[in-house]
Amino acid sequence: MEVTNALNKTNRRARLSPSVASNLTHEGGVSHNLGVSADEDIKRLDLYLNTAALMLAGDTFYTTASEDIRRIVANIIEVMQLDRKHNDKFVLQLAAYLRQKKLLRRTPQLVVVSAILSGSYDATTLAEYTSKVITRPDDAAELIAILNYFNEQEDLPHGSLPIAARDGIARALSKFNEYQLMKYELANKQVRLIDVMRLCRNQLLGSNKTINAVFGYLDGKRSERVKYIDALPMTSARKKLFALKGTEFSAERCTQLVKQANVTWEQLVSQFGSTREVWEVLISLKLVPGMAFLRNIRNMLQAQVPVDKIVEAAAGISVDKVYPHQIVGAYSYLLNQPEDNYKLADVKIVLDAIFSKVVDSTDTQGITIVMPDFSASMNSTVGGGKSELTCKDVSIALGLLCAQTSGIMVPWASRAEVVPIRKGHFMGQVETLNRVDVDHGTELHTAFKHLTDRKIYADRLIVISDMQVWPSGQSRYGKAEGTTFLDKYKKEVNPNVWVHSIDVRSNGTGQQFDPKNPKVSLMGGFTNDLLGMSIKAEQGVKEGKTAVESVLDEIRKM
Repeated sequence: MEVTNALNKTNRRARLSPSVASNLTHEGGVSHNLGVSADEDIKRLDLYLNTAALMLAGDTFYTTASEDIRRIVANIIEVMQLDRKHNDKFVLQLAAYLRQKKLLRRTPQLVVVSAILSGSYDATTLAEYTSKVITRPDDAAELIAILNYFNEQEDLPHGSLPIAARDGIARALSKFNEYQLMKYELANKQVRLIDVMRLCRNQLLGSNKTINAVFGYLDGKRSERVKYIDALPMTSARKKLFALKGTEFSAERCTQLVKQANVTWEQLVSQFGSTREVWEVLISLKLVPGMAFLRNIRNMLQAQVPVDKIVEAAAGISVDKVYPHQIVGAYSYLLNQPEDNYKLADVKIVLDAIFSKVVDSTDTQGITIVMPDFSASMNSTVGGGKSELTCKDVSIALGLLCAQTSGIMVPWASRAEVVPIRKGHFMGQVETLNRVDVDHGTELHTAFKHLTDRKIYADRLIVISDMQVWPSGQSRYGKAEGTTFLDKYKKEVNPNVWVHSIDVRSNGTGQQFDPKNPKVSLMGGFTNDLLGMSIKAEQGVKEGKTAVESVLDEIRKM
């Protein structure tokens, strides 16, 4: 962190010629400014890239959360003008895509709130897409919290929650069961679940018995809650379970009660402690979902749960709900923690087993070489704030996932290096990659030069970066490095190579590749669907589409 902070303090914007018809990165390098394009699809692509990896969890390496919000709102307003012009709904489709496919929490709600306050969409469409961005009850509370934030700011759109949006929220909440609703009661938050339910009371009540009972239970005084218990069997079972003392917990006595109560792992550990018996009950009932499982491997080992039991439980995790960056992030975090009553080697065994499942479920075609950015800014957290996952974790994770066909990865910063990649022992390779020293700059051309000089062939190159290149290489002459050095690689190694550029930060200062290049696709985010999207982009071009159209088509399916 000291190196990262020191570099951050010395960042200076380069003074480039005003005649350069392009954008500048935060580091002063030249990039392609998609936002100024006259092409309407490029403007839509720009909004997607500016939101796909934006978590809004706090200030990031280059920008504050406040700056990001205002930049994105301005971007949304511009694309909504296209929606009005064509009677389209791309902005709302993007919001649903960001929530359901990119797994973002705040950014989709920010997009929907901007749409709600714009008055650009008819009531039926607005209700439909408000519902689509609420995949958990707390998403609805997040939406209201962002609306409240907008109304507190002088320079952001203002307004109340229209009936159409209330209809959408009610439609989403009515699909949740007792477990989901009570899990996200949000009793200690500024916007609680009951606050959301009260806002949508007219649309919500009467939709089903569970909703009515949960509303009555949360809305009344604690002394009045007993009248709703019969309609809430899970809550009733929880009361019986939590009446037990910590020392009274046993698998034989409590497994059935835990199943009936459908408690979360947090509730059970909080009530009865992080013991072997508690964890074994939890994993036997599959009550520790993907990300929570990753975070708690150390806790399970410290509680003396046998490694083979943890590996067996890990085998039951659906890879649809586990992402490479989560696995690598969990391991990278533990690398910096003391081995307190557990062995890191045991963690490796478990995480390798999970990562192998993800790799085995990934379809790869041809020879793929991944070129991850290892510059100083990539050591910052993805979401800012208290997030532990770094952009570098994301690049390593996606790299290990995609590089199986070529057997190499080419990390770059001030220089580039070829690193052999093999299947298996993934966490050991995470350690190897974290030790790679390519200095701290952001010199994209070094990776292309490395491949070109050595005539290393690839069917596709995947560049993973926050897109903040320095003013070096050919960029000082007014050309983005990606475009210049890709041309050289094509000329000397493979004229038919595809390049897929993945933006893992959404800084909003342009991209390194020209989106109009027929064999370049620009994508954003950090989920493992990106490899699949790259192959779809290639297929789309074969069918007569542009790469831009292929990427936007995935969003328009929402």
